[in-house]
Amino acid sequence: MKKRGGFFLGIITGTLGMLSSLHGAEFRFPILVGPTRFLTLPAIQFNLLVSLVTTAVLCCIDRSGFLRVGILATKWRIYVNVIPGSLVGAWLGALWISKRDELEARSWAVRALIFVGIFLIAYQWLIIQRIHFHAGFVRSVITVAGALLGGFLTSTIGTGSGAIYIVTLAIFHDFSNLMGEAIASTAIVPTLLISLGTFWSRRKLSLPTGTPGLVVTTATGSILGVLLVSRVFSLDAGWLIHGVFGLLLILAALQVQRVG
Repeated sequence: MKKRGGFFLGIITGTLGMLSSLHGAEFRFPILVGPTRFLTLPAIQFNLLVSLVTTAVLCCIDRSGFLRVGILATKWRIYVNVIPGSLVGAWLGALWISKRDELEARSWAVRALIFVGIFLIAYQWLIIQRIHFHAGFVRSVITVAGALLGGFLTSTIGTGSGAIYIVTLAIFHDFSNLMGEAIASTAIVPTLLISLGTFWSRRKLSLPTGTPGLVVTTATGSILGVLLVSRVFSLDAGWLIHGVFGLLLILAALQVQRVG
């Protein structure tokens, strides 16, 4: 994939992602393993690098950046539940996917993308039905479980954690999309670092030639796409189209299966 293609891929996926309060990684991965013909493990690792650059920059310049500082101070108990579970999940996921061959990794990626798509559709339904859960201990257990799952998905398909975090916080903590996205973004950065660090320590980093420049151009496109949409649409309206994008992810997963 050329740098120009990476830039436009970033804009498209960043725009799509921000419409559903995500940053586009969920939509970038199917394109990488589909039309651009990346092998699964390099696609995961490339997606992790692009997500790391995109999320780190947006944490500094996005309109909810100041909100993250306030949430970090007042919602520290949420971070205690989310970040450790996410880091452990990312470490386990990187160890697990490193042992899979291309066929096994591709088959897992298809199933995982379908799961994330169904997860988003279920979230749409729960919001429409105005269903929330507030049981204290159970809520904490599910938050930790969601963090573990999000971290595991991050390392095994290079995406998915943002969707899991935002939905879990919305349903079990009654957070808005804006607050959920703020917490998810700050939790995702160390999760991405753990995932990439585990691949590196096991000598499983297998990125194509020219990756640094391609990462920069793709991340730049993603950032522009996110910022463009965030200035036009409200983040709290994102849930309105989670179901639509969940369906798109399922269709993309089926296309990846056909290509593979």
